[in-house]
Amino acid sequence: MLAYLNLDNLHDSEAFAEDSLNAVQLFSTPIATLIRELQSREAMEKAALTDSLTGLYNRRAFDRRLKEECERAARYQYPLTLLVVDLKNFKPINDRLGHVMGDQALMAVARALSQTQRAGDMVFRWGGDEFAVLLPQTPKEVAGVVGARILEAISKICLGGVCLSANIGYASFPAEAQTAEALLQLADQRMYADKNGTSPKTSTDGLEG
Repeated sequence: MLAYLNLDNLHDSEAFAEDSLNAVQLFSTPIATLIRELQSREAMEKAALTDSLTGLYNRRAFDRRLKEECERAARYQYPLTLLVVDLKNFKPINDRLGHVMGDQALMAVARALSQTQRAGDMVFRWGGDEFAVLLPQTPKEVAGVVGARILEAISKICLGGVCLSANIGYASFPAEAQTAEALLQLADQRMYADKNGTSPKTSTDGLEG
């Protein structure tokens, strides 16, 4: 059943003559067709923006929402922080335990990120073993607490004797970057600096300041 159309008259039981009912029936099929098309379109759009493995938003959704959230943050003058999360020890799971276990690891990370996110936060599978988290109305000081919670949750995921961890880079709009592109570039640079050991602080400390 796609929809339910109810016609009623509480005062006259003969208010709707047979020709009126026939007219309604003529409208019912095209209305049902339109509703079905809308539902199919919504389902296709959702599928296009969702990562099939983890159920998180995908890179396409991230690119769209990053721009939209930066515009919204600028309009209403509140901070927006982006976290870029790159998994550590994921390759050994793939190489030693196989891609099936690798997929399970990614799904476990997706669950951990979803369970730690606050109302209004947005979690994305950015690509491969990288994830991104958008934190609207969140300054970098608070992002440090969120990042530490994410790191703790990921560190509890172990498969076949291999425990995951993560490098996390962050950037805040508009305090540190004034465009969506600059925000992503800065967060990505900080993630790689932490990954390569060139950051002067650890992942969690870097998130705090």
